[in-house]
Amino acid sequence: MKGTLFCYRATMVTSAVLLFAVQPMIGKMVLPRLGGTPAVWTTCMLFFQAILLAGYAYAHGSIRWLGVRRQMIPHGALLLAPLCFGLLPLALPGDWSSPGDAYPAVWLLALLLAAAGAPVFMVSSTAPLIQRWFAETSHPTAGDPYYLYSASNAGSMAALLGYPVVVEPLLSLPQQTRLWSAGYVILIGLCAACGWMVWRSKPDETTPRVSHAARAARAGRESSKSASTGERLLWIALALVPCSWMLAVTAYITTDIAPVPLLWIVPLALYLLSFILVFARRPPIPHRWIVRVFPLTLIPLAVSIIVADTWTKIVIHLAAFFVGALVCHGELARRRPPVARLTEFYLWMSVGGAAGGVFNALIAPALFPVLLEFPLVVTAACLLVPRTAEKPNRATDLLALLIVLLLIAPMLTSIEPDRAPTLLRVATLLVGVPLLIVTTYFRRPVWFAAVLAAVFTVDQFDAPMPGVELLETRRSFFGVHRVVVDGPRPAELGSPPPRFRRLLHGTTQHGFQHVDPSLACRPLAYYHPDGPLGDIFAALPPPSPAGASPQQIAIVGLGTGAAVCYAAPGRRITFYEIDPVVRQLALDRRFFTYLSDCGQNRYEVILGDGRLALAEAGDAQYDMILLDAFSSDAVPVHLLTRDAVSLYTSKLAAGGVLAFHVSNNHLDLTGPLSDVAADAGLLCLVCRDLMQSPSEAAQMLEGRAPSTYVVMARDEDHLRPLMNIARWRKTAGHPDARVWTDDFSNIVSALDWTVD
Repeated sequence: MKGTLFCYRATMVTSAVLLFAVQPMIGKMVLPRLGGTPAVWTTCMLFFQAILLAGYAYAHGSIRWLGVRRQMIPHGALLLAPLCFGLLPLALPGDWSSPGDAYPAVWLLALLLAAAGAPVFMVSSTAPLIQRWFAETSHPTAGDPYYLYSASNAGSMAALLGYPVVVEPLLSLPQQTRLWSAGYVILIGLCAACGWMVWRSKPDETTPRVSHAARAARAGRESSKSASTGERLLWIALALVPCSWMLAVTAYITTDIAPVPLLWIVPLALYLLSFILVFARRPPIPHRWIVRVFPLTLIPLAVSIIVADTWTKIVIHLAAFFVGALVCHGELARRRPPVARLTEFYLWMSVGGAAGGVFNALIAPALFPVLLEFPLVVTAACLLVPRTAEKPNRATDLLALLIVLLLIAPMLTSIEPDRAPTLLRVATLLVGVPLLIVTTYFRRPVWFAAVLAAVFTVDQFDAPMPGVELLETRRSFFGVHRVVVDGPRPAELGSPPPRFRRLLHGTTQHGFQHVDPSLACRPLAYYHPDGPLGDIFAALPPPSPAGASPQQIAIVGLGTGAAVCYAAPGRRITFYEIDPVVRQLALDRRFFTYLSDCGQNRYEVILGDGRLALAEAGDAQYDMILLDAFSSDAVPVHLLTRDAVSLYTSKLAAGGVLAFHVSNNHLDLTGPLSDVAADAGLLCLVCRDLMQSPSEAAQMLEGRAPSTYVVMARDEDHLRPLMNIARWRKTAGHPDARVWTDDFSNIVSALDWTVD
């Protein structure tokens, strides 16, 4: 019996690891070839959602039409098909022509299906099938095989945590695909062993070893009762809400709170952990406890919108999400149907998960100007909380609320004086928190949800930081962009400090400009003329004389367009920007005037992935290429690899310079770039402009920001002016380092652990 359970658990874990690991592998294949445009990301997401749905539908349909034992034979043949037809190891077909200028999602879907469709489809069908097979064995727990789903999610978590820490740093992409193929072969063997155990079980009704569930299913006593429409809709809703909440809280904490690389792993790990706990054979936390605690976790969540401590916010948001996921997934586990309808149950669960993903990735960005899906999904979770059958215990509720208030008090007293919350937020909370307490006490879930929705909606539409006025909010596939202006501030030392208009993506600033029109054409922030970028432009040869072809500069990443101030007669700048909303804001004279007033038509803005767009440019065309797309948490690694640098250098004219702006609060990309430069035989200089002197500190008040730049060139003479500046240092890379390529990267190694 132990061997049977071990085999089935191993099969569930193996299939989950394969299914979870294949997604970043496919991403690594696609990005260098097709870029990081929204169409690529959304199409890849739709591909995996569609494959998972198709796998669950196949599992349900084949069991329903053929029965368990007859279904095993064609399923075994389908498992072997990817091996027999040479579909492993996974690889993108090399003979597919480019889709051209117009990007067709159908073309990419067909490409992904050809590369990975068949094996991923078979792996995705394993979880429901194996549980249904287990119900046909003579194991004592076969009557309730749902606890095997815990093993499946444990495998998913192992892949989630292991891929960036173990697999990606140690193995190249071809090695990963070969390892995945070996895992697929192991899965075939495990499925064969599981099937043999089912065939070995005697189907005789009088045999005591055959499970009661299997005997009842064969007799038709369970299969005759189908799920009602309301029951199916509830399964969908209970699966949709935690999935949507997980995506929403990930977007919120990784942009609006702390753009920390790999932080997105934590919500996904908690999401998987909730499945592990509630579907366990003996759940460690009673479901009724979680239901009672859940509303109380949302009160600190509401208060946290005015808390200055970043990590306190993150912990509160993650805790509330985790409890909410436990409630919804716990309800799913509690409402699981008899074994005969197991595959249908998982099919509708997958429909809910897919609907949550599509809503957050496709529908919400098109409908909402801000992250309104966050308050919506929290509201939906409140409405899905089951009412307890127990009699209200006012003493217990009051004690719980007192504990919550004690937790809130330190948060309110920890607000820093210079980061005081806006009056709108304070007013909302002065009304909202008492209402939350009252509605919790009197158990009014609809009112409770409505108050929460109001509090969180105010947070989304309010100014993102103290001391600024919100001018504009626009949203694209890449997130919510806000334009703010510094509020009037009293003079402290005889004259008022300068005011700026700023472009924000969450808490990340992508540039700012003087409000004073007389100073509007002075580049600020990381592009300040006294900073490293000023050094780089000063080191370039003088612009072309009148009548000659202009000096050509390419910049990947537009921001506010501040770098256009370095355009001059005889010099032309071409910007490559992937986000159309950023382009709209930079061109809108109500917000930023760098392009309209300072560029003097010596620039061009091209929409698209920078690497792909540069590939279309002529060889030896540019005198300098600047890559400026690495300030946020989601670093486009495909712009930093050996293959990418090889492309860039082919586009540089003789004596051309390749530059990277790599200022980042959490990543140090100078090491990987130094290694790539050494591998390519390029001279490499690094400037860390930390601005620590008193005069530099004064410049920070005037709009200059600390920055880090890396420059490369074919010949030392091309960088001689920079080498004569003390803050620029030559770096040779690490001789034993593994160079980043399109097939290998290690973002964990670039994490800067010295950041406070």
